[in-house]
Amino acid sequence: MTKEQNNQLNKGLPFGVKYIPTPAPLFSTYLDKYESLEELKVLLKIIHSLYLKKDFPAFLHYDELFSDPAILKIYKNDNNNKKLNESLSQLEQKGIILLINDIENEQRIFLNTEQVRSYIIREGIEKDFSHSKVDSNIIDFTSENQNPVINLYENNIGYITPIIYENIHNALKEYDEKDILEAIKIATENNVKNWKYIKTILERWTSEGKERGQINERNGATRRNSEENRSDEFYKEYVRKQKSRGRK
Repeated sequence: MTKEQNNQLNKGLPFGVKYIPTPAPLFSTYLDKYESLEELKVLLKIIHSLYLKKDFPAFLHYDELFSDPAILKIYKNDNNNKKLNESLSQLEQKGIILLINDIENEQRIFLNTEQVRSYIIREGIEKDFSHSKVDSNIIDFTSENQNPVINLYENNIGYITPIIYENIHNALKEYDEKDILEAIKIATENNVKNWKYIKTILERWTSEGKERGQINERNGATRRNSEENRSDEFYKEYVRKQKSRGRK
C-alpha cells in the first residue's frame, strides 16, 4: 500500500462511497469455515470482479483472475498458480463458487447460486453438483422453495441481478410478501418490467391504501390504452387525408 493510499484510508470512507452486494451467508456460516486468509481475499476479489460484470450470469475467466495485480500480491509471487488453484478448489468444495470449463477448456468462475445452476443445466453443461452443495445451514434466498417472489420476478420480469436481489430482500422486510407478488403481477400486466415500477406500486399502496391504489393502477393502465388507441385513430385519419389530397 502506498503512502497516499494509507493516508486516504486514515481519513475514513468518503461521501458517496459505493457498496458492493455480498451474499449474506458469507458473513455467518462461511466466516467460521475459511481455511486461510488468502482464500478469503480471493473470494472478496471474485465477488468484486463479478459485480463489475454486465452479463448474466456473470463469470470470470481463470486467466482474468490470475493476472489481477491484487491476486499476485496475495501470494507474494510465491507459486501463485498452484496456490490460487488450491484456494479456488477450497471455495468450490464449500459450495461458494462453481468452476466450469468452456468449449475451449478455459476455466470460468461463477458464484454458486440457483440461477447459475439453472443456467448450467439449461446450457447442457455437464457438472456434478454433489461436491459443491451449499451448507444445509445456509438459507438460499434465491431458492424457489424458499421465496416465491424471486421465482415470480425471474419468470415474468427479468434476471435476478445482485442489485435486484438486494432490493427484493429489503422489500420483504418492509412489505407483505403477498403485496409484492401482486405488484409484480400488475407490472407484468401493464408490461412495465422493472423493479422501480414495482416499488412505486408498493409505495403508493402504503400512502393511499391498497384498495384505492389498485384502482388507480387499473385506471392508469386503461388511460394509457385509451391514449394509444386515440393515437392510432389519429394516425389513420392523417393517412386517409393525405391519400385524399393526392388523388386531387
